[in-house]
Amino acid sequence: MVLAAGVALWSLFTYATPAAAAAGTLPLLLSRVMLGVGEGVAFPSIHSLIARNVPVQNQTTAVGIVTAASYAGTALAFGISPLIISNFGWEWVFYSFAGLALLWLPLWLPIQTVDKFQPQVAAQPAAAAGEAAEIAVSGDGSRPWALLRRREVWAICATQYAQSWGMYGLLNWLPTFFSDFYHVQLSDLGSYTLLPYVFQGGLGAATGFLADYLIRSGWRVGTVRKILQVRCLSVCLSLCGYQR
Repeated sequence: MVLAAGVALWSLFTYATPAAAAAGTLPLLLSRVMLGVGEGVAFPSIHSLIARNVPVQNQTTAVGIVTAASYAGTALAFGISPLIISNFGWEWVFYSFAGLALLWLPLWLPIQTVDKFQPQVAAQPAAAAGEAAEIAVSGDGSRPWALLRRREVWAICATQYAQSWGMYGLLNWLPTFFSDFYHVQLSDLGSYTLLPYVFQGGLGAATGFLADYLIRSGWRVGTVRKILQVRCLSVCLSLCGYQR
């Protein structure tokens, strides 16, 4: 239900974006902030669903599939947005994507989750294990700030920041790059800009399978995460910077 509420909220403010833009800068900023509030619950709620409904040995694969689907959606948006803009105007990009919620919500709301896999705390020193167990299992939200004392949380935040730096740079800069540097027409931009996201989606799904395989083969979880996140991310961003 949290995910459904988030989708409904960001779809509503996606639909309202053209009107907010016509009303002025402040309404547009407020509309985009509320869209972000709705989007902000998506991945946390999806990861909670995965933790409670997917066996531990398959959870990285599930996350990889979800990641691949998000990139596939981005690729689809890049592919069809220029056509929508050319034929109907830029406002209909927002109206069309907002309307997708009307198709998704009736399919999502009847779903009943299993919730049979409870989060487990890995073996660690007694004090840390007790604190982690209280945070992960209690579910009462009484000690959210305790998470900020854990180095794992800060490591995840740093990795997410680095990943988002590259992703949002690509998201904002790639269409302009093809248009300004290669003089690609607006109607043709989709076929150029969607390819990186198709590649990212396929690679995301593949690395999810690979990570679960390595963990089942005896690799430490931390080692797998460091190789796939830190090293591969740094190499890819360095190559992008070199190409620029």
